[in-house]
Amino acid sequence: MPIVGGYELCTQIRRIPEFKDTPILILTSNDTFVDRIRSKFVGATAFISKTSGNEKIGEQIQRYLLPFNKDQEAVSPNDSSESS
Repeated sequence: MPIVGGYELCTQIRRIPEFKDTPILILTSNDTFVDRIRSKFVGATAFISKTSGNEKIGEQIQRYLLPFNKDQEAVSPNDSSESS
């Protein structure tokens, strides 16, 4: 990101009380252990590697960002799930 990095943006968003429960997905081509830990540290809901493939990326988007069916329970943004 040109002006501010994704991790910094996530940190700034989490500082705003109205966005405390807003899902934030980190989608990156950097797939190291440090990147995954850093995403948790800044408050990201999930870490998704671009190398995971479209299916894994789609699963995470459906889980956190698309509206839920009435039969499904909402997933709390604090229930972090990592994809590899």
